[in-house]
Amino acid sequence: MKRTPVIIGIVGLIVVVAVTFPLWRPLFVNQTVDEAFPFENMSEDERTAFNAMPADQRTMLLDMNEENPEMAAANVRAMAEPDTEAADDMPEAVAAGPVILSQGTFNEIDVIHRGEGSATIYQLPEGGAVLRLEDFQVTNGPQLHVLLVRNPDPRTRADVGEDYIDLGQLKGNVGNQNYDIPADVDLEGYNSVVIYCMPFHVVFSVATQETVAASVDAEEVPVVNEAPAADEAAADAQSAAPVDLEEAAAIVEEEAAAPVNAAPVSLGSGTFQGAGRGYDGSGSFQFTSRDDGSLTLELGDDFTVTRGPELFVYLGQTSNPAEPSTFNDTGVNLGALRNNSGSQTYNIPADVNVDDYDHVIIYCAPFTVVFSYGEIER
Repeated sequence: MKRTPVIIGIVGLIVVVAVTFPLWRPLFVNQTVDEAFPFENMSEDERTAFNAMPADQRTMLLDMNEENPEMAAANVRAMAEPDTEAADDMPEAVAAGPVILSQGTFNEIDVIHRGEGSATIYQLPEGGAVLRLEDFQVTNGPQLHVLLVRNPDPRTRADVGEDYIDLGQLKGNVGNQNYDIPADVDLEGYNSVVIYCMPFHVVFSVATQETVAASVDAEEVPVVNEAPAADEAAADAQSAAPVDLEEAAAIVEEEAAAPVNAAPVSLGSGTFQGAGRGYDGSGSFQFTSRDDGSLTLELGDDFTVTRGPELFVYLGQTSNPAEPSTFNDTGVNLGALRNNSGSQTYNIPADVNVDDYDHVIIYCAPFTVVFSYGEIER
């Protein structure tokens, strides 16, 4: 009879061990994982370079790998390469007597596609022109070319279009460099210098060109002579002439009837919020009616959104703005997002009725992901 408690204890221990087995089993059993590296045919040096990249760049490349593995792998390889530095001197013809036609500064598209430095187009004395990049730097990429593009701020392949001037392959992703522009190129219609990945049709950086007004020598400025004394006397006589009261009354009535330029009128406003899954957004927006009848969407100074590739601003009529399928076909694309933060204005097409839409949406086109949205309050 004394063995009964012992037997009961042993049975209880066996039951406890059996029930808790899934909890303590991992302490004694290895779980082997051997996932393939996410990018194809990477060398050990390229893998090391990828792992050393900032977290936001690695995340974007991994997202890109889901959509286009070939493009992601090509970008990883290019970014793993050491910088290629160019060091072109200023062309002698330009240095002797520089005439600037236009200039701009390179921008950042997202955490991977970004550049800095200036892009200046100089007129050459013998005809033609030269583009000079100075203090220049851009993220390494596969087969980058320098383009002159008509769109002042292209972000997508469609924005670049087909009517561009290819000045050749980028000489280096760092340093000062010159690119000849043929004499038969009419620069009037080209509004930006673009660093462009040819095989994958991706914009790496844009320098919107601002026309520089030609300087005028002081000797060439005509001197405006003072009014002759006779003219002054006539002016004095006119000021002393008697006033026609009927004519004055008519002028007052005419001015009273003239339309007064009205101040801009707000047609709705709202506040951005993040769409979740790591995509964040905040800040204000409002729709404004101008006195010329035009409508604009204005993002406030406090606007900010997570950086991403090819972000666009949409108007949507949807009860679920975080789901692209609810507005993709019926929404209005107002154009590429110009910057991920700060004040910016987008024109509303004349045939669009803002009252038909209830959300403003920041949308990533290549990955069909909503980054941020805000409900329109009226």
